[in-house]
Amino acid sequence: MPDIVRSIALDEDASYGVSCSEHGSLLLWDIAAAVVAVRCACPAVARVVKFNPTDKDFFLAACDDGWIRVYSVNPSP
Repeated sequence: MPDIVRSIALDEDASYGVSCSEHGSLLLWDIAAAVVAVRCACPAVARVVKFNPTDKDFFLAACDDGWIRVYSVNPSP
């Protein structure tokens, strides 16, 4: 069953996009390659995602549990 996308955001140079879904997954997309670069776990349903306007290496997710979570575009292995 497909997941419901709640929000999408692009970084300022459109290199990356991030999407959040109804079931709590956050997907970081490599726009040029049109592939998912990173799948981020989120313990709550994220309703809105935005890139940090002052540092495109991070994006934010506003979640139903009342928390705003910060994620790195380049997570450590």
